[in-house]
Parts: sequence; structure tokens; C-alpha cells
Amino acid sequence: MAKVDEAIALFDKARYNGYDAPALYDSYAKSLSKKIKDYDNEILILDEGIMRKNTARCWYFSGS
Repeated sequence: MAKVDEAIALFDKARYNGYDAPALYDSYAKSLSKKIKDYDNEILILDEGIMRKNTARCWYFSGS
């Protein structure tokens, strides 16, 4: 479980520093659901990933 806790800490650090690649949210959600059965936070992380993706898309296309 220590490796999972370490991975989650690194995912949090990456999110805090603005890294928002889909792989981050995918790996983060898998760690939460499959390893520690934290389904509520899994949903929150996936919702955040979707929100960031939609926000980035709106920002990207707003200049056109």
C-alpha cells in the first residue's frame, strides 16, 4: 500500500503544478479504485479531468 500512497502523493503534486494530461487522471483513478477502493475520490478526480479537458478545449478554440 505504501507504493500506492506514494503514487497518489505524486499525482497530487502533478495536479497542483498544472500537469493535466489524460494519463494522469487515468492512472490516478485506477490507483484510487483498484488499490484502495476510494470510489468517491475516484469520481472527483475523473470529473476534474473532464472539467480541465473541457476548459482547455474552450480556451484553445476561443481565439479562432
